Amino acid sequence: MPSWSCPPSAGAPVLLRLVDLEDGAPLKASTPGSDDKKENNEQREACEEKPSIQVLHDGITSLVISCHIKSRRKPVNLVGTQQYKLLSDIASSIKMKKRQTSFGMMINAKPVMRLASADPKSILTQKFLCTDSKFTQQELPACKPILTPKWVVSVFFIVGVIFVPIGVVSLLAARDVVEIIDRYDEACVPGNMTDNKLAYIQNETISKECIRNLTVTKHMKQPIFVYYELDNFYQNHRRYVKSRNDAQLRDASKANQTSACEPEKTTANGQPIVPCGLIAWSLFNDTYNFTRGNENLTVDKKDISWKSDREHKFGKDVYPSNFQNGALKGGATLNPKIPLSEQEDLIVWMRTAALPTFRKLYGRIHFDLKENDTITVRLNNNYNTYSFGGKKKLVLSTATWLGGKNDFLGFAYLIVGGLCIFLAFAFTLLYFVKPSLSSL
Repeated sequence: MPSWSCPPSAGAPVLLRLVDLEDGAPLKASTPGSDDKKENNEQREACEEKPSIQVLHDGITSLVISCHIKSRRKPVNLVGTQQYKLLSDIASSIKMKKRQTSFGMMINAKPVMRLASADPKSILTQKFLCTDSKFTQQELPACKPILTPKWVVSVFFIVGVIFVPIGVVSLLAARDVVEIIDRYDEACVPGNMTDNKLAYIQNETISKECIRNLTVTKHMKQPIFVYYELDNFYQNHRRYVKSRNDAQLRDASKANQTSACEPEKTTANGQPIVPCGLIAWSLFNDTYNFTRGNENLTVDKKDISWKSDREHKFGKDVYPSNFQNGALKGGATLNPKIPLSEQEDLIVWMRTAALPTFRKLYGRIHFDLKENDTITVRLNNNYNTYSFGGKKKLVLSTATWLGGKNDFLGFAYLIVGGLCIFLAFAFTLLYFVKPSLSSL
């Protein structure tokens, strides 16, 4: 019968004694001595007569535990029998326990089993390595900076010197952006209906056409981005965000998948709506046309959405059906002859905003606008923001290498950089006033 031992880390080796099969005494670990030689021999003879898988499993488990305690990361010598079945049973019992270390030992035992099946007498000893490592035990070499006064002052000063110029450049780039912002939701309401704006927007017999004149305050180079801005519109509401079915938007064969689109999932006749859901149903439907004198400023609506959305989220073979056919219309309609991948107004709208005040790209104007030019905007004030107290704005904006107009990034760099420079001087002064603190 095999014996199990673990390499000594200090002192005498540990001998794992197998149980007596008749009385089921637990397996123990002890240092061999003259008093227990007879007892060990009797137990060894009993195990040779009646080998047990459970005994072998207990032995190997105790061996692993002993190895972990006594000699981590050292090889464990297994002096086994010459029988393939015996080693196979050991591996099977280890696998059933699903212990990390034992499973690794089982993997290492595979080549032993293959050799034993070919030549049982050739296998007498096999080494199994404990899976513990310096990485798993967090014993890898590490280093950390010593926070001396000179080191701290240098880091603060370098960060400040780098951040302040970045902040200045970012602010200058943001200030180069020219914006024209016009809020038109209140201005486009007829004078006799200012006290009942909701009745105005819900009455289809009243014309929603509105003319606005915008003055260019500074020369604007093309391309000029046209945005619509909504305020107090919570596109990030959980029920609103979930009211869509991405599989339906991608694949024409999944038009009936409307389970997540409540309450806009089917028509009164039970026909599926494509695209379904509240997001698509509430599609923005105000329109804008621009002229400068007698010159028409065409708005280019191509490539206003993300390329990844057009290619992967909206199918080229998916066409609108039963959309906005009910008595209550939430927004714009869609051309049923154009696939969803080309309906870019919808694609832009379906990418929901994180904040209640947001802008979405409407198109681009590929004309330069000179200072003091007057732009006439003929718009249709169709979208109902009056029911929830929202605001609508039309935005014309240029862009720089940093994007649109946003002073936050520049101010953030300036504040952090200025604070670092201040701390650098403060720590320097403190070091000279109380140098004894540096030794703490």
